[in-house]
Amino acid sequence: LQQGEIFLSRKDYNKARQAYKFAQAKNSRSVEALLGLAKLATMENHYETALDLYLQVAKEDPYNSSIKRDLGYTYKALGQ
Repeated sequence: LQQGEIFLSRKDYNKARQAYKFAQAKNSRSVEALLGLAKLATMENHYETALDLYLQVAKEDPYNSSIKRDLGYTYKALGQ
């Protein structure tokens, strides 16, 4: 997960995606991996994908307050 954040900060999206997917493969319920993939999708303007990922995170971690903010931003980006 830390590698994913590093690659994301360097805008190396392909390597970031690989790192998050690797973390997700090790733990399919990893909220951090899902959040990383959602953030990446948002940065690439893939808002539908980001929305799906944020909704998955909301199911896994319903008390995560930052998810509501991220969902709001994503809905706004989609014009909803």
